Amino acid sequence: CNYLFQCQENYHLKYIPESEYQPEDMLSWHEYQINAILNVAQETLQRCINGMKLPCTILRKSRAVGIVPQPNVKIFREQLDECVLSTQHSLVSYLQSPSGKQHSLPFCAFNGGSDVWVDMQILQNFLGATPAETLHVGDQFLSTGNDFATRSQCCTLWIVNPEETQTVLVELVTSLDEKKKSQKNGC
Repeated sequence: CNYLFQCQENYHLKYIPESEYQPEDMLSWHEYQINAILNVAQETLQRCINGMKLPCTILRKSRAVGIVPQPNVKIFREQLDECVLSTQHSLVSYLQSPSGKQHSLPFCAFNGGSDVWVDMQILQNFLGATPAETLHVGDQFLSTGNDFATRSQCCTLWIVNPEETQTVLVELVTSLDEKKKSQKNGC
């Protein structure tokens, strides 16, 4: 929920404060706006849990809300997609209402499975990288997947599992090292 770490040369992670990577407009969001949107999302998720009798609990953070299956329980992708679509519909309807317009902030409702969401534009701005210099490695390229929006921000590489991610990263680092050596040797 809104944090960024940078890998140091000694492979330790350094926490980067929000004020260093979030844009001004995001830093100016008011808690009452955030909470109003999260309340609508949480109410919708609770209706989904009740309606589909999902063995889940709701997890709410300062800028996020979601559902987590109970231990040793598998929730089907279609059920998660229904939760996403219902929540997205509720949020759009709320933000178009007279009371919701005063709380209008951008949001993302997604079925992330068990992975991590990265706001590609914020990360690109922080790193000074262009879309042509950015590669997103992920799975679940669906309209309710959490990486769907990255397609408009950079190249994407669809992977199936963590082992494939590791293979891709090793190949990428090897290729970049070879390119660096070639440039150093004047080739």
